[in-house]
Amino acid sequence: MFNCGELKKNKLELPVPIEDGLYIPQVGSWSIEKYRLVAYYDHIFTTGMKNRWAGLVYVDLFAGAGYARIRNSGELVPTSPLI
Repeated sequence: MFNCGELKKNKLELPVPIEDGLYIPQVGSWSIEKYRLVAYYDHIFTTGMKNRWAGLVYVDLFAGAGYARIRNSGELVPTSPLI
């Protein structure tokens, strides 16, 4: 499963990847670190801005599919739209 390290301590619940029949891109193993950093940035930003506005929405304009398959291992991981 996708490991977010420090974010687990803050009780960030990530969705469990499932085969849903939709397109799942294959990505390199470096993508795991990229998704971890996206989750970490989202957490830092939303925590820092939680009292700034009445509502807060983070939109990733370059988001792809909800899951990706790691090329060498076949592992399914959640990507930025679900993180």
